[in-house]
Amino acid sequence: GGDEPAGGLHVHRLKLKTRHLQLVKWWLLGSIGLTLVAFFTTSFTISVEGLVGNIIDSQPGQSSHQSFSFFSMGDVLGESAPAIGGAVLQAHRYLFLILCGVMPVVWLSLCLIIWLVPMDPHTSHNLGLLAQVAYSYTGMDVLVVVIGATIFQL
Repeated sequence: GGDEPAGGLHVHRLKLKTRHLQLVKWWLLGSIGLTLVAFFTTSFTISVEGLVGNIIDSQPGQSSHQSFSFFSMGDVLGESAPAIGGAVLQAHRYLFLILCGVMPVVWLSLCLIIWLVPMDPHTSHNLGLLAQVAYSYTGMDVLVVVIGATIFQL
């Protein structure tokens, strides 16, 4: 009928106690805040030890220990291979920053909107689909696995 979302799916609102409704709201807000904090704080440090580390440390302005946040990795990515070309590296940099920084916050924000804003079932269904698409473009979990695998390659 006209009240059903596309595909005939029924959207049901959960009937929870007020304190549980508030708890979910605060969890979502906390998740958004923690995601932003995690994006800008130091996530890992790469250290070069031994003779090569000593050589690097002896160079002015160089250090054998480099600390990175997700955001600073995006900065380094833009300078990592100058032979490739500036436009391609900048595109990769912005794609990295969008997938690992912007999209997780967009997804959590959409979840918060769906949770807090009263809406008809059709709109709720469409925003739910949009949130699923936003979640599919978050790449932080893949990045963490890649960083973990890279440690064993060094």
